[in-house]
Amino acid sequence: AVRAVFRHRYPMATQDMVMSFLDQQVRSKLQVRPPEDGTAEAEAAEAEWAARWKTWMHPWRCGAPAASPTASCDGRPVRERLLLLSESPLVWAIPGFCSHEECARLIQLGARGLQPPPGWSPEWRGRQVAKTTVAGGASKEEEERLLATLRERVHSLLGSPGEGSLGLQLSFNAPEEEAGLTIGLHTDLNNGAESRWATVLLYLNTVPPHEGGATVFPAASAVTAAGTALEPPLKRPCSGAAEQSETAEGAAAEQSEAAEQSAAAEQSAAVVDASAARAAAEELSALGVTSTSDAVSFAVEEDGEVSVECLEGGGAAAVLTAAAQAAAASALTAAPRGSRQGVLSSHGPSGVGLCVHPSEGCAILFYSQSGGGGVDPLSWHGGAAAAGLGKWTVQCFATLPESVRGDEARTRAFLSAHRIGRDGYGDVT
Repeated sequence: AVRAVFRHRYPMATQDMVMSFLDQQVRSKLQVRPPEDGTAEAEAAEAEWAARWKTWMHPWRCGAPAASPTASCDGRPVRERLLLLSESPLVWAIPGFCSHEECARLIQLGARGLQPPPGWSPEWRGRQVAKTTVAGGASKEEEERLLATLRERVHSLLGSPGEGSLGLQLSFNAPEEEAGLTIGLHTDLNNGAESRWATVLLYLNTVPPHEGGATVFPAASAVTAAGTALEPPLKRPCSGAAEQSETAEGAAAEQSEAAEQSAAAEQSAAVVDASAARAAAEELSALGVTSTSDAVSFAVEEDGEVSVECLEGGGAAAVLTAAAQAAAASALTAAPRGSRQGVLSSHGPSGVGLCVHPSEGCAILFYSQSGGGGVDPLSWHGGAAAAGLGKWTVQCFATLPESVRGDEARTRAFLSAHRIGRDGYGDVT
């Protein structure tokens, strides 16, 4: 049994939004505890988990799954290949940031050394995300060179060679049957990482839009700060991957399914317009909240009843989550099922929310801190669940140099010099 408590009301949050948000939080946090070690039940659970993990890793350890390579580096400097996806928040895409061969090598590096997340039991159907730090310690000299090349490329993109630290984190999102956000919405200043100022997210494999996996920015919209509609980036190719043919029968079924999903997304987004999503993001940031999970508290009573309470900011978190879910649902219909076209991004219903679709070798750049320093309230984002074979990414977190931390003037000067604005580098279309 679950008992919900609401102590803080938020005018833009409907009851349906709040209940949906709490349901998502409960599902993601309340997992069935694994059996105690040493029991037959524990051994069976461990064996099932090992078998499932082996199944997930098998196609990657044997090399990238058979598909047309989509990533290619054309030799141009990374800043000459930038595509503007959102002006507010600033989100840039870099097609061909890594080659097909580099992506395959990074995946195999992770598939060999990545450890499954702990605490799993067969009864728990929660999100499974395995992460590892790849700052160093690669087992082979060739892999060390690959990581050094990746670091150099990221520093070149950020225009900050030798300035600040750069943490690399390789992640595998296990395939999931249910749509939704893999983890709650957050800014990259979460978990006490207050010195982070930029993130480069590299996609190592292509996930077709109908299989989910998009990176969602719920406070972004299809309108620039000046009020001019951006050119829709849907189906802007990252590469020249060929489309796969589909049967007429399959296409008809997919069109029907797409229509149902699109209608549901439109209905959900109808009450979350751009101004409401942005106001919710700004409210959370003003409260110092950096993850939507921080706006909820849980307690399990002795009788097994679960008490869940919306804390201050809970209503805003519900609104932002509703916008993200609607955008993610809409993204599932961004391209025909089975297409391997390099679809890059799409906007949610009514232009609310930006979804960037994983495409092998493509990277996105966004900023956790605004030009004036401090969290960019519109940089909230999250990852949608991926079906199929799952999703591989490398997250590159750039932190401010020690010399500017704690000094507002120096921080602003650094950010002003390194943030790439609309009139900065790249071919903006």
